[in-house]
Amino acid sequence: MTHVREPGAAAPAAAPGPAMPGPAVPGPAVPGPAVPGPAVPGPAVPGPAAPGPARSSAGAPPAGDWPFLRANAHRWVPLERWEDHGAAAVLLPRGSGRSLVGVGEPAHLADLLAGGPLRGARLSADVEHVMLTRGTWPHLPGSARGALEPGRPWDWLVADVAPRTMLGEERVGELSGPDRLDRVYACLDAGYPERGRRPHDEELTWWGFAGDDGELAGVAGADVPPVHARAGGAGVHLEAVTVLPTRRRSGVAAAMTAALTRWGLGVGPLVHLGIWADNDAARHLYTSLGFTVGHRVENLRVVA
Repeated sequence: MTHVREPGAAAPAAAPGPAMPGPAVPGPAVPGPAVPGPAVPGPAVPGPAAPGPARSSAGAPPAGDWPFLRANAHRWVPLERWEDHGAAAVLLPRGSGRSLVGVGEPAHLADLLAGGPLRGARLSADVEHVMLTRGTWPHLPGSARGALEPGRPWDWLVADVAPRTMLGEERVGELSGPDRLDRVYACLDAGYPERGRRPHDEELTWWGFAGDDGELAGVAGADVPPVHARAGGAGVHLEAVTVLPTRRRSGVAAAMTAALTRWGLGVGPLVHLGIWADNDAARHLYTSLGFTVGHRVENLRVVA
């Protein structure tokens, strides 16, 4: 197994405790959450005396073809990463703490974590959240399972083919001007209040659906990776897809998603978003526009 640690980061203890947080979970409306893709392994760092997964330096994304990580490489810059045949894990910064994200076949991923970030059967104190391939938790060592509590699962959806044109797309356009966020927040407050304000909102490209009265009937945000990240497989991430309660089930969400997906595929190799696994309405909408499930995720909360 390979383990890489970002240059300058403090070396982990000889027997690192189970570290397991992941980036924030997608909001209930539509979009979800992403990590670095296949990458060139960083300089090898001596591991603990006992054998364990190889560790590598962060700067370079995990080696191997992990679409979920590669699509979000520009958003998830790992502090450390572990990989082995059939699985990979990355430790990410998350506010004042850290998050652990793992991909791969559940049994293989559990073995990788047990020999690497979860070695020692104790969660690192700064790990706040864990996202693993769904089905991994039952394979974890009992001590690790006891420190983690399963949360609401979600699905990562991906599209790499432009959807058909939807009625109302002519009303969808990119928002601009000094009041653009004020207009976005007015719509979010009415249709998706639990989403709130987020630090990166200013950096997103926001789109809206103009109603007959000129006011926004819906909004959606797009995170566009820099050119070099897109060349490496990072895709446009859609989030906060929101429709006013009075305009729901009228084609607004479909028109916005179709227009944004077509636009996103013009600037990147794919468009992706996240939905709660039990959100059947959102699933129907996105699959009808050509999105498919690229990864199934289980959220794990660190038990105090």
